[in-house]
Amino acid sequence: MKAKIATTLSTSEARMWEELRKISTLMHVASPILIFRPRDEEELPEQWEVGKQYSLCMSAFGIIPLGKHSIVVKRIDPVNREIETHESDTLTKTWDHLLRVTKIDESRVRYTDEVEIKAGVLTVFIWLFAHVFYRHRQRKWRKLLLEVPIGFGLKCYDLSDPNKEFIEKCSSRDELAEAEKVASHPSTTQQ
Repeated sequence: MKAKIATTLSTSEARMWEELRKISTLMHVASPILIFRPRDEEELPEQWEVGKQYSLCMSAFGIIPLGKHSIVVKRIDPVNREIETHESDTLTKTWDHLLRVTKIDESRVRYTDEVEIKAGVLTVFIWLFAHVFYRHRQRKWRKLLLEVPIGFGLKCYDLSDPNKEFIEKCSSRDELAEAEKVASHPSTTQQ
């Protein structure tokens, strides 16, 4: 079963592509719904690598163990701004994921998550979860991309710890409230 969830993000194509290739960004945008930790405390590289298998432990909200999760990066295409993975875990035999960034103009991109799910009798339920989860991730992307260089930013996220939300960098509470208001009213589409 396939799901496609897309949104428009206010950022440059280059910045979005840079963030998309970072493993720490996955950890951040997935939390707190899903928490991924390396199995056996192995060190993860900074960026995804083609052909490499990443073995992770997955939990819901950091407290409900969901078992092992495997990510194999099949393709990283810097020209078309796409990353393709084959993922699987205890409940889902196949979670083939395509992440795509498409430039709209100098300050906006279209970000799309496409996933094909195969989980036997659980497929429809996991497909429904995928819709909720990817909307959550895209909302977290919007908040993450509010970060700009220190001293000028609205929020600065600490991506080294996915459980930390953010450090406020606004000059006033009104600016922070306005930024959160803008971030909470995205334009999303579903196919």
